[in-house]
Amino acid sequence: MTRGAKTVRNFGIMLAVLAAAFWQSPLYFTSDSCVMASMESLGFSPCEIICEDSYAGNHIYVLRNKNDAYAIHETQRIGPFWKTAGGATGMDFSSRDGGPLFVTQSGNDTASYIVCKRLSPEIAWVEWRWAYDQTVRADDWTQDILVMVAQQPWEETWGTVTAYNAAGDVVCVWQR
Repeated sequence: MTRGAKTVRNFGIMLAVLAAAFWQSPLYFTSDSCVMASMESLGFSPCEIICEDSYAGNHIYVLRNKNDAYAIHETQRIGPFWKTAGGATGMDFSSRDGGPLFVTQSGNDTASYIVCKRLSPEIAWVEWRWAYDQTVRADDWTQDILVMVAQQPWEETWGTVTAYNAAGDVVCVWQR
């Protein structure tokens, strides 16, 4: 076998091995395909993406399945690929105290996020005020849910979430 033929053969073998490794690895070309495959492997599909937010190239998703259960899931960029970074499934966003807003907060050492479920159409927008007097405002409700991400450690973003109506009056306040 000539040297050129061996080079082509070895290159083909290397491509086949890389393709097999990629096929078995949990890496994806898009963030959306990554989160949907993760939901399928967890038995949470079929589901739909309700809303998402991003920070430093990573994405936080809120998803809902056919049983009206919710999931919060994160994907992380690894070079040109995406991998799952964890989350929670089977979440119930119903009000525990009969209030007009359900709020849950989570995070890690690099980012925090709050998911709000609007239970009253009176709420027009919310403000997330951190313990260190920084504020994030959101009004992009998708199916009465929004997610806000802060690129700060979880402990630094504890604070209050205030919901306002269209006139700017306070509807409710959530404090952790």
